[in-house]
Amino acid sequence: MLNKRKKDELHFSVSVPTLISLVALVVVLLVAWKLFDNPNNLTTDNTSKTTVEENILKGDSSDYLDIEATDSNSKSIVEAVSKHILLPKGNIEIHTIKDIDLLREKGPTLFQFAKNGDKMLVSKNRIIIFDPELDKVVDVIRPQ
Repeated sequence: MLNKRKKDELHFSVSVPTLISLVALVVVLLVAWKLFDNPNNLTTDNTSKTTVEENILKGDSSDYLDIEATDSNSKSIVEAVSKHILLPKGNIEIHTIKDIDLLREKGPTLFQFAKNGDKMLVSKNRIIIFDPELDKVVDVIRPQ
């Protein structure tokens, strides 16, 4: 009877070094996941990092952007874009791209689909690039 009982039981033993190794592996995986899950933690210097999007919209952007001055034109652009995408609440600045090559130098992947004459609707949390000729939203950029 005792022999049968031992056969039915599952006996599982782990050595102490193996257990320590498993716990260390789990801790390393959790730390790596936490570190690499947030891309903001990957900066290598302590200086304040400004994104390409912020650099494009700050300073003298008159070389590559025109700010829309007429309210009627701005209103029609906002209405056209709102047919394609939900717009954020708050102030929206409207710019016309006049030199796409200068913008691409600053952010080549950000403006890969934009062209001269496209409209940039800039809000606090995103930039919408709209092609009025095609009546299409070309791209949405979310500053990080």
